Amino acid sequence: MSRRPTYELSIDEERRIYFEGIRLFNAGEFFEAHETWEDAWYVAEGAKRYFYQGLIQVTVAFEHWRRGNPRGALSLYQTALTKFERLSPAQRRGFLGIDVDDLLRRFTRAMAPLLEADPDDRAAVAIEDYPDRLFKIAIDGDPFAADG
Repeated sequence: MSRRPTYELSIDEERRIYFEGIRLFNAGEFFEAHETWEDAWYVAEGAKRYFYQGLIQVTVAFEHWRRGNPRGALSLYQTALTKFERLSPAQRRGFLGIDVDDLLRRFTRAMAPLLEADPDDRAAVAIEDYPDRLFKIAIDGDPFAADG
């Protein structure tokens, strides 16, 4: 059984990881964003752990869809929702500078072509056919700043 590491990230290192993951996500580099955020998720605890895991699952859902695995994308869609539901309503309105409720609305809109497709036709639903549904993650300020 693997154990989580006992080290912690410095604020500067977590900030670097967080913003780099957002940059990669916004550039459509979903696999790389997921790999980046895992470094923070792995050592996070509590609500922050659920938040990072939710972001990772959103990202990997898009990557699975891109690779032609609609079943995997839909499974990760459901688990991402579950992770974010563990945040309190106040946390979902703003966690590390992200309006999680808004992110989930945009994620659901992005996934709608798969969610609404006949199960037998989902393999033909390509993410590239819906570029207007992919979204960018917006941050409100710097959640790692001493005053943020």
